[in-house]
Amino acid sequence: MDNDDLEAWLTEVDLVHKKIQQLSQNDVTIEQFDDQEKLLSEKKRKAEMERLQKQQREMEEKERKIRNGRKGKGEKKDYSNFCKHCFLEYERITLECFQCKRPTMTQEARYQELLGRVKQFQEDKNRKEQRKQKYELMQKTQKILWKKNSTNYNKWEYYTSSEEEIDKSNQEPIVPKDDPNFRALEMDMKQRQIKRQQDLKQAEDLRLKGNDYFKNGQFDHAVMKYTQALDIIKDVKSIWLNRALAYIKLNKFRKASNDCTKVLEYCECFENGYTVSKESCFKAFLRRATAQKMLQKLEQALEDINQALILFPQDQEARLLKSQIEEQIKYSLEVKDIKQNELPFKDVFDKFINQEDVSLSEVINAFKQPKARVYFFSNKGLDQIIHLIKSNQDEKKEQLIVLALQVFLEETQYYQEQLYLNYNGIQVIMDKLDQLLQKAKQNSVYYDYAQDYFDILNSMDEEKVRLIIQKDQTLIQKIYPQLFNELIQIAQREYRVVGSFISLCSNLCYGQTDLKTIISKDYKKFFEQVAFLLTIIKPTPQFQQLYNTLCNLLSNLLTDQKFRDKVIDDSAKELVYQKLIFFLGTPMSQENAIAVFVNLGFKADRPLQLYIHGLNIVPILLEFLSSQNQAVQQGAITVLGKTLYNENIFILNPFVNKYTISLRTLMNMVTIGPQDKILQQILQNKEEYFKLLESLKQNIHKDEEVCFCNTLSLLGQLIDVSPLNPVVGQENPSSYFHQIIPRLITVTRDKIGNIRKNAAIFLAKLSKEPKNLKAIRDLHGIEILNSVIGHLNI
Repeated sequence: MDNDDLEAWLTEVDLVHKKIQQLSQNDVTIEQFDDQEKLLSEKKRKAEMERLQKQQREMEEKERKIRNGRKGKGEKKDYSNFCKHCFLEYERITLECFQCKRPTMTQEARYQELLGRVKQFQEDKNRKEQRKQKYELMQKTQKILWKKNSTNYNKWEYYTSSEEEIDKSNQEPIVPKDDPNFRALEMDMKQRQIKRQQDLKQAEDLRLKGNDYFKNGQFDHAVMKYTQALDIIKDVKSIWLNRALAYIKLNKFRKASNDCTKVLEYCECFENGYTVSKESCFKAFLRRATAQKMLQKLEQALEDINQALILFPQDQEARLLKSQIEEQIKYSLEVKDIKQNELPFKDVFDKFINQEDVSLSEVINAFKQPKARVYFFSNKGLDQIIHLIKSNQDEKKEQLIVLALQVFLEETQYYQEQLYLNYNGIQVIMDKLDQLLQKAKQNSVYYDYAQDYFDILNSMDEEKVRLIIQKDQTLIQKIYPQLFNELIQIAQREYRVVGSFISLCSNLCYGQTDLKTIISKDYKKFFEQVAFLLTIIKPTPQFQQLYNTLCNLLSNLLTDQKFRDKVIDDSAKELVYQKLIFFLGTPMSQENAIAVFVNLGFKADRPLQLYIHGLNIVPILLEFLSSQNQAVQQGAITVLGKTLYNENIFILNPFVNKYTISLRTLMNMVTIGPQDKILQQILQNKEEYFKLLESLKQNIHKDEEVCFCNTLSLLGQLIDVSPLNPVVGQENPSSYFHQIIPRLITVTRDKIGNIRKNAAIFLAKLSKEPKNLKAIRDLHGIEILNSVIGHLNI
């Protein structure tokens, strides 16, 4: 008997002794004594039961932990089996991992695997050391006799003692525990890991400081911080790429090219190519191509940009840069070619360039001949045009000068880009506009010449050139509010020049631009000005251009969510939209005005939908459904889906197979409710309902993802709303789609992404009907659904 049992037995003896004394002294009766005994026995029984239950729970918990395994890396020897996928250690023999259901490995097998990894780690370390020594030997002898495809040992500029032995794919090698052969190695690796983490943190802090300088336009300070970071650690690719971009901003293209080269050589050497760090390599090729282009190394630039497009074929910036490089190569080849041919226009251009007496009309006509622009530009002809623009000329010569510039720049991105980048063209044109607008106050003919210069800016529709213009702060500050306020005052009389000016404003607001931000901040004043213009505009042909460009400007502004959010609380806006709705019913262009309302309703929430509905635009939209202009039709369908209209869902039946947007509008109609209203339409218009369902069934056989997914979503909503079976007039409308089950099963099995998810959801919905369920089972659809259910977030 141990001490605890002895103590319990003595306590029991004392208790019995006390009870006997109580009985002998008549302190309690025998009945009371029996009741106390029963209570005590019951307490003991409950206590024993609780003890046994607790013991059972502990045993079950222990069994569960043993069965589930424990987290570990398998470096010790106190387990039986190990799962290298889940990193779980099992104390008892477990042939299959409890979590992933994959085979486990024994403790001995894991031990041998770790030994193999350590051995490989040491081999890699020795190889790197040998390569470093070979590079150092090469530096001493200066014998660079390597073949083109041999290792480029300049890549060892990346070498630092803190990183040489760290495997990027496994930065914390697992070493078998309690093995004296590996204790020193383990300690060494831990020290190196700590040192590297410290270096990384310090370099990251410097990189972020450099980024702040870069954002503020202090590129020289940014370069300094990036350089300090690279002095600490040299294998962080983002720092090299950031410094390269800063060098480009500072026009230090050779240094930018060198930084990009270091990133690419690192990836070649240590990552066996460009796919491991795909995005970094893409940026390196893109930025090096930019630098090479500016250094006039056009063939190398083209090679780099082609490599970038191999990594990301659809990148717009890379494709744009490639087109610019190809244009510049084409220009260079043309320059070489014209020196070897007789040029019929040479005498005319030479006289113009040398400021001899020659007619500007002759110069303009000469531009129409092949190779003329190439010769003209390569011999500084654009310099002479700029000189004439800056000087004061009479009316006739002013007209010919701007015409000469227009013809020279027409559809030639390369020359447009050169005008703005190398000739300060924006400032030249704005100074000229100031001059012409002042003269126009005395002689209105100068408004026509001003319009020509606005048209020159508007003709720059290539993306790179447009971005150059959009980012010019001098132009932006001049345009709004100064010129905007000035020119709208003369709109009724000089509607042509104002139309060209508004078109320029629209182009400057295309995308996320500075002018859009400025107008958005002053939106109340802007809408007052637009309302004023709309009161001037009459539904006549001469105002058509001004009206169209004004609609385009509003459309571009309304692509910005912040601008749309301000739409409800302003009376001037109300006047603008009511005016636009008025013009929708006139011979003026319907396409441009409907685009305003399309953008206004983009991602519209309930308050904005109520606002658009309150504009009473629905009757006009319904009328536009019969328009011969497809853009007007699609615009009307789109806006209709933002107006809370659902009086007749079948009005869109003709467009279900024609425009995908009609499916989204129909979904909006069905879901805005109330559902009994939709059900009533279905019951009262059964024939139209059947037509709609047949059209939707046709869409299911299309492979276009948006159309397929929206069709199934709409069908699901209609099935939920209506108990009507369009075939027999009874319940279970899903049985109507029995014939499309094979198509849905095929899509669920073979496709990926949203198209598979929507097919699986609709297939599950159809399976609620017994006939459909049998068809799905016969085609092994249940197995297919079960196999993909884990991949779908449903």
